[in-house]
Amino acid sequence: EDGIRDYKVTGVQTCALPIYYYKAVEVSKGDDWAYNSMGVFFHNGIHDYDSAKYYYRIAMSINPKFHLPYNNLGVIYTAENRYDSAKFYLRGAIAVAPWFQWGYKNYAWVFHLEQNFDSAYYYYNITLNINKQNAYALNNIGLLYNDLKKQYDSAMVYYNKALQVSTATWHSNMIVNYNIACTYSLLEKKDLALVHLEKSLSLGWKDEKSIKDRKSTR
Repeated sequence: EDGIRDYKVTGVQTCALPIYYYKAVEVSKGDDWAYNSMGVFFHNGIHDYDSAKYYYRIAMSINPKFHLPYNNLGVIYTAENRYDSAKFYLRGAIAVAPWFQWGYKNYAWVFHLEQNFDSAYYYYNITLNINKQNAYALNNIGLLYNDLKKQYDSAMVYYNKALQVSTATWHSNMIVNYNIACTYSLLEKKDLALVHLEKSLSLGWKDEKSIKDRKSTR
């Protein structure tokens, strides 16, 4: 068991050496985490979604109560704009792990993309009931108000909450500052928009197209 864990950890750390993932699967003899980790490599490491789906499904077949492959399949189908399939698997993640905050957040995001304000808002708030410090859920509620309701004051309330929570990270702060910049830009408050855009860029924001289009993001 320790050897399996070592292979998985090494693979995750490098995210560039698939040999560790293959070795983890080879020695695991049916370890659901090993197959899920292989899926994560193909999913996030090299963006080979078909291979990722294959390994996630093996992980699910080994342990039907393992929530992560359900969630990860939902995330892939969301990226592919296959929203019904995404919701199917994300419901599976929630069903087997009702405590899993990211399942609810990702489920809400599908409704968000479908421009279903009420359902998205409901599931983001379930996320916050589980963890009121979830900066991404707070950011996304801000996006809801910004993009679907054009209620920019309400959007700012949630963006600022996302910056203030204890779980805020450089990554969440990068996204939130960028979204604040977009909202200020829409309000034609150029100086304030530039302040937050510079903060976002200093944290690593590199999406030049979204800056040009003034398009907010999660």
